[in-house]
Amino acid sequence: MSCSLGTLDAGVASTVGDGVVKRVDARSSRWVDHRAAVRADIVEAAFRAFDKNGPDAHMDDIAKEAGATKTKLYRHFNDKRDLHDAVARRVKDLLWEGVLGSINFESDSIDDILHTAVSQYAHLVDQHPNVFRYLMRSHFSDRSGGPDPALDDTQQLATLISDHFASALQSSGVSTKGIDMTVRSIVGAGLSATDWWIESQFSRSRALSLDDFIGQLSVIIWGIIDATSRSRNVEFRRHLPLDSSNVRVIDETRSSAEQPVIK
Repeated sequence: MSCSLGTLDAGVASTVGDGVVKRVDARSSRWVDHRAAVRADIVEAAFRAFDKNGPDAHMDDIAKEAGATKTKLYRHFNDKRDLHDAVARRVKDLLWEGVLGSINFESDSIDDILHTAVSQYAHLVDQHPNVFRYLMRSHFSDRSGGPDPALDDTQQLATLISDHFASALQSSGVSTKGIDMTVRSIVGAGLSATDWWIESQFSRSRALSLDDFIGQLSVIIWGIIDATSRSRNVEFRRHLPLDSSNVRVIDETRSSAEQPVIK
């Protein structure tokens, strides 16, 4: 069997080239995995720093908790905003793990869904109040019009619940116009209530227990959802699951002066 030198050289070059590419890809993959692991460790260190030092913890505090230098922190995060966004995403991951693992939208009653979702959220706030103070402080005063992961993550949870209400309304031929405003209202009320509750813990006369916070926030969220439904002349029964069979028409003759109706 014969083979030209040129063909042989090309074959060898191709083989060597493929090997080099594979080694480079493997090194690149290991670096990506390493970088992700280091970033995750630093985010956990940030949680500890905020828990210990309050929402004004500095990068020095975070570096100390991470057992690293500030230079290393900035090697893995572009700036403080990048770290802030990573902390917000970690909060979201913790929240979703708790909520999605605890709710069955097909069989749980509306009361159970609301209580479980709010309870998971409130317990996370209770475990890391300074992390939430840090995120909310940035949201209310330091975002400059850009996207806010902390707000987006909270909105995703509100959207998860409101989407099921919207689906039940739509299946019953009821308008879902303005549902986005309902979601924003739930998020706004939730963030404001959270900010108030955390601050109330510093005053013995104003302090509200965790269970009372869960109960009152659940009532507030239900009030927004119930008002949105009633504005469409329908209502949901809270002791039943959230589906189209639970949509009940209420007084259709009610005047718009008594109850604004969205059509």
